[in-house]
Amino acid sequence: MRSFLSVFILLAALVFPAQAAPVQLREAINELRKRGATQLEGVVLSGTPVIKGVMGEQGFNASMRQCDRPEFACRVLIFRACKKLADTSFENALRLANTYNTQTEPRGYMLVTAQGGGPSICIQARYDLNAGNVLDQVETFAWQQSIKSYLAFLEEEHRSSLTESILE
Repeated sequence: MRSFLSVFILLAALVFPAQAAPVQLREAINELRKRGATQLEGVVLSGTPVIKGVMGEQGFNASMRQCDRPEFACRVLIFRACKKLADTSFENALRLANTYNTQTEPRGYMLVTAQGGGPSICIQARYDLNAGNVLDQVETFAWQQSIKSYLAFLEEEHRSSLTESILE
């Protein structure tokens, strides 16, 4: 009987995975701080908790979604970091984003926004906190690596375009 109960509990855990505890704004800020993020601020904008901060030398924001009220405990975090491309056309920015997104294993995904007179190119990543997944080192490290990959890609593209313009 005892072994049957153990097997039943194991099967139930596989069929009905535990829901992760949603994360509150303060908890998310503390986790990011532990992983090296600085200049962290948390606000609630139009009912959406948002974190702003710096990871490495890149500014970012994280919107928290699927939140339970009134405590704003959330199950989804959407991180975004952007760079303004002053000397790049919107079409070239789209080409860069498409090149990044079609890599074998891109970290996050790149998108283009039009802000104040020119394109900005952004990296975005979504982390769903469900089925036992919680906001911890795995997600914050993945976001940190996404930023590094994004910045390295943009730097390499910049070098390539400089080389092409010199050779022309």
